[in-house]
Amino acid sequence: MNSSFRFNLKEGEWTDFKMQPESDEYPTCDMKMSFTEDFLHIKATVHDLHFKDGDRSWRYGDGFLFNFITKTLPDNEPSEQFYAYGFSIIAGETVTTKINQNGVFYLGSIEDTGLTINVDNENKVAYYDIKVTWDMLYPFHPLLHKTLGINIRYNSQTDDGKTIKLELIPDDEFESEHEFKKQYLPVDFHQSEMSQMQFAFELLSNLVLDDKVTSETVIYSPEDKETHLKIIVKDDRHNVVKEIFKTIQLEQGLNDFLEDIAIPEVTSTLKIDVFIDELELFNYKFYRLNPQDLIDLAQRVENFEKVADKPIEKSSYHGLKYKLEELTHFIEKFDSNEDPKQVQLNSELLLELISKCESKGHFYYDLDFITTAFESPDDKTLQPYSIGFPENFNKNLEYNFIIALHGSGVDEIGFAKFITKNFQEMGFNYFVVAPRGRTLSDHYTGQTEKDVFAMIESIREIFHVNKMLIFGFSMGGYGVWRLTFLYPESFDIAIIGSGSPKHPWKDDPEMDIRPLRTNAKHINYLVLHGTEDRAVPIESTREFVELLQEEGFKVTFEEFEGAGHGNYDPGEVIVKWLKKQG
Repeated sequence: MNSSFRFNLKEGEWTDFKMQPESDEYPTCDMKMSFTEDFLHIKATVHDLHFKDGDRSWRYGDGFLFNFITKTLPDNEPSEQFYAYGFSIIAGETVTTKINQNGVFYLGSIEDTGLTINVDNENKVAYYDIKVTWDMLYPFHPLLHKTLGINIRYNSQTDDGKTIKLELIPDDEFESEHEFKKQYLPVDFHQSEMSQMQFAFELLSNLVLDDKVTSETVIYSPEDKETHLKIIVKDDRHNVVKEIFKTIQLEQGLNDFLEDIAIPEVTSTLKIDVFIDELELFNYKFYRLNPQDLIDLAQRVENFEKVADKPIEKSSYHGLKYKLEELTHFIEKFDSNEDPKQVQLNSELLLELISKCESKGHFYYDLDFITTAFESPDDKTLQPYSIGFPENFNKNLEYNFIIALHGSGVDEIGFAKFITKNFQEMGFNYFVVAPRGRTLSDHYTGQTEKDVFAMIESIREIFHVNKMLIFGFSMGGYGVWRLTFLYPESFDIAIIGSGSPKHPWKDDPEMDIRPLRTNAKHINYLVLHGTEDRAVPIESTREFVELLQEEGFKVTFEEFEGAGHGNYDPGEVIVKWLKKQG
């Protein structure tokens, strides 16, 4: 389809389009799109030789992957403001998967989206009915923003494991883990003659740094009429701080109103209630940050640096400095209607950590989890990592530690929380320490490789370490192979989940660490892998494990029959294996 094409949608009316290869080969996709006040509606008829079901079938086949660009740019320049969703059948169930938002990976399923997929295998056709609510694309709303970008990919897996990709328009970065500027076709939204009265409301920014905030109210009216607008602002104690009452004369069509709202000079969460003709339509929260409070926090961090002397105090200072930089960066890049909750949480956490340091000399007590940072000895930059604490942590006691290496494209935070929770539920009261890396997909090579060991050195200075276990999934599994072979003296135990000893998709000799196996025979390895893994095929793992076992390495290998890339529960296997290690 021509990249200069635009979709012009009328509410309740269908627009047809096609996605198909230049030849008449399979697969082909006939599609149509419409919208309502509540959702964007897409239907697709797919003709293919088969309809495969499996882990992440929206990526590997068979299924749809959509990019929705919430902020379109002049001349349709690629945009970094987007959502990625997958629509497919997984384990016999129709699943909507939130994959990415503005470059942050989620890979979480969403319930009750109204997705239906009906497959007619006899006639080699599948019917998709996809509803994307406006809440799934927040802050985009068709009344307020009027143009949404869209790109669509249909993935079909062949019998030999390859994937045929059909795209609405070509985009080399469609699902890239390195570049987040997405190509798209614009979709313009228009009300039709059948449209009823509709309302939308937003603040031009949900993070407010001065004494006023501007609101925008958009009303679609099918006729000329008078209406009444009421806006009430309350503080976090439910006290009314501002009220606005207006009578508005509406004209037929779209009516757009801007309103400046004065607010108090406090740091607080505020709530706006919006009424049209006494009917409450919106409850809207925003965060008012007093800039002087940020200046005061920075001064307190600087004051603590002057007295931080011991390793645990210096580590705490690096954590405070990182938290302050993170908060400042988030405020500087904050974009209009993003959720300011993270600004509020980061501000409150930084204040809490500063107070701990001022009273105790460090913040490593009374914590379950924290994301902090260490200073790289190579370039003096602050490098983030996350810590999951053992229950009833006592800094004077000795603990086993897990170095947790996350998979490609996702940060370490969710992975570290997952590992901490699951190991505690399995009865192992370990520390979990997870590095982020210089990028999220660098396979623990280069500077990230050096950073991991700088982090471990820092941990050994702060805490009392007994055994050091390293655990990695997917890309992190590759990292475990790599780091234990290069630095075997640093680890006692290793667990590898769905990780290849080489690059899983391309022939890269520098990524192949199989020739590096030498002095790691003292390490006990547990290797876990699904037999139907389409992201990191199991074959190279099988071959490598067999080689290691022949050479006298201590390797236990567990295959999970029928499982894909990580959709298996290794808990029982890990418990039994770790108990044998003593």
